[in-house]
Amino acid sequence: MCKQYHFRPAEDGFGFDAWDVDRLIELARGLPVEAVPLHAIGEIDTGYWFEGSAESPTVRKVVEHSMLILQADLSDPIILGSDGRVSTTTTGHHGPVAHLEIRRAIPVDAAAVRRVIERAIRASAARTYPPGAVDTWASGGTLEAVERMIEETYAVVATFDEIVAGWANLDGDEVDQLYVDPDAAGRGLARRLYESVEQLARLDGLPELRAIASLRAEPVFRRFGFREAAREERIFGGHIFRVVRMTKRLDQSSKREAGSDNSSGSPSEAHT
Repeated sequence: MCKQYHFRPAEDGFGFDAWDVDRLIELARGLPVEAVPLHAIGEIDTGYWFEGSAESPTVRKVVEHSMLILQADLSDPIILGSDGRVSTTTTGHHGPVAHLEIRRAIPVDAAAVRRVIERAIRASAARTYPPGAVDTWASGGTLEAVERMIEETYAVVATFDEIVAGWANLDGDEVDQLYVDPDAAGRGLARRLYESVEQLARLDGLPELRAIASLRAEPVFRRFGFREAAREERIFGGHIFRVVRMTKRLDQSSKREAGSDNSSGSPSEAHT
């Protein structure tokens, strides 16, 4: 069984905290078991499963999670923190948990990243743009373009047991791309990838971040603290795409204006 970790967004808003599940279970072994009403669990009234993801909480997705709940092994209790939030669920809930890693992208990741990008576009943009436009967008990138982004920008990947499941990159002050494989949706990967590039931007002293978001990705960026700067149309492969230019202030005392317009390239370079 793979090493298991429980992740939670950090209280300071940057990155995320991770707990070693085996260590938690060992430390909690001597604690008394208490009955706790469901309404006292902090995550009950949140979008926990889908937070930071463009994946909609459809009936199918809720049913899939419900099936996992029914398969849970309740011989081990749920461990709650002092704030009433879940510190770890029973190990039988999701079965073996893959090891998640957020790391710098390297050239050999290019082919896997390209697959993630195409799968993400086809899965999430289908309800926002016409089929022909989605096909043109999804197939419009090249392996060489991904390799250049890895070499020339700050690029990160999210991997589960070394398999690439998400990707993001920061080009200057722009969150250039943000994609999560549809099979990994609902695990908070988009947020974790974004937090990685924002952390670098803050370390570099950038007062503001920009993003060109598709209509599907716009609400995701709003949850990350971005605000709409303008709406525009872009032509890509003979198709018109409506996108949203968005900005986020990292230093509220800064007087820097929003970044310059960028009317070239694919219709939405930041998309989950």
